[in-house]
Amino acid sequence: MARKRLFVVYQMGKVASVSIAETLATVDGAEVEHCHYLSRGRIEGNLTKALNAGISPETYWQTSRGLLKNLDVHRRIRRIQAGGEADIELFLISVAREPLAWARSVLVQNLVEHEPDLQRMCAAHGVVIDGHGEWLEWAITRIVDNVGRLCEAAGTIVEAAGLDKTCIRDALACDPDEALFTRRMAGIFRRPHVWFSEEFLPFTGLALEALDEIAPQLRFGRLASGSVYVIRYEDLPECFDTMTSHMGLEGVRLTRFSNVSHDKRGAEVASRAFAQTPHRGVLEAASVTAYTRFFGYAAQAHGAAVGIGERRQA
Repeated sequence: MARKRLFVVYQMGKVASVSIAETLATVDGAEVEHCHYLSRGRIEGNLTKALNAGISPETYWQTSRGLLKNLDVHRRIRRIQAGGEADIELFLISVAREPLAWARSVLVQNLVEHEPDLQRMCAAHGVVIDGHGEWLEWAITRIVDNVGRLCEAAGTIVEAAGLDKTCIRDALACDPDEALFTRRMAGIFRRPHVWFSEEFLPFTGLALEALDEIAPQLRFGRLASGSVYVIRYEDLPECFDTMTSHMGLEGVRLTRFSNVSHDKRGAEVASRAFAQTPHRGVLEAASVTAYTRFFGYAAQAHGAAVGIGERRQA
């Protein structure tokens, strides 16, 4: 009897993961799961978050449903690895992305969630909130600039995100609400830099350095009863073809590769804010971490880093 395949698209989000999952779902007899976290620490953290009666109903719904789904996938994988489903071959697929582009995409994707904080920041600075959208551009520009100013004071984005609210308030000369929101946004900027070390490694037991580069920007490792592949988003169409061939799936091609965030409200504003901030060079230099060096993104920011000062490693 032929072995069945379980594909788990396991990634940080905003990396064309839906396109990957949709394509793999066309493979005969395949099961496909799509999730952002599987590690025990993240599962326990989200359980604690869901138990907090102070979070909004929307946040509770999102957190609790995602938690249950990811817990199911976690247990299924561990069962397969323990030999409980001997007829299943497991494939984990993870994707990296340039961190500033990722942060911009996430900000746009979750704009509705951030809007109350953006509006409070406008109100504190006397910016009129109207239907023309000028307030939104001011607010997004302000928060991107704030993160850049934090990086200038702290070093890498990982270090900036670790500053407490009081330090941020003092560094930015802002009120406590703006300091708290800036800290949360810095945490978003930080996420891609640490996703593989704080999420991927604890769950798979595999450090990125332990994976074999079987093609440019396509890495492969072995798991109990399965395999893991890591691709760079920017090289996805070509690497996906190479990956599926390596899996023995000849002729499986990515059905689409598009950025669904670019058409969303706030996308143009966010693009301008990220591109035109006077702190762009600082943000690029602060994004030179172990993550960006490993995936080759650090070389793209090298010019910006020159003259700004040597940044401590994340």
